[in-house]
Amino acid sequence: MHVHDAELRLYLMERLERNKMQSLESHLTGCGTCAGRISSVTFFDQLTGPTRAEAATFGGLEKRSERRISTVDAGILQCISPFSSERLDVRIIDVSKSGLKVGGANQLEPGSTVKVRLKSMIAFGEVRHCSRVGSEYQAGIQIHDALLI
Repeated sequence: MHVHDAELRLYLMERLERNKMQSLESHLTGCGTCAGRISSVTFFDQLTGPTRAEAATFGGLEKRSERRISTVDAGILQCISPFSSERLDVRIIDVSKSGLKVGGANQLEPGSTVKVRLKSMIAFGEVRHCSRVGSEYQAGIQIHDALLI
């Protein structure tokens, strides 16, 4: 049996009870249909509404045209397409209106859809590039949608 869209939205917003989160992650690990639905354009549009239009105004460019703001914030990254229940600690290096640069111990696959939880928001985006810099991997993430929490 597949997961309802409303439940997938609550999962992405981290608003389910812990046992329900674990149960749903187990299902997503084994069900390609449901795992694929959480990264679809239509699903994100229903999740957050007009913020996708704001992201689209940047033409999908890999390089950010906005000013980047350096930060030392921590975040938690989860790959949602291809789906993984693993949550990775990342360091937010800089942020702009359309993107994030993160650093961490794990290499991220370009083209993957990810969810990054920050202090007051959850950002959804696509890994555009990832390379080893010194002792860590650094990745650029183009933000598609964001939710304030």
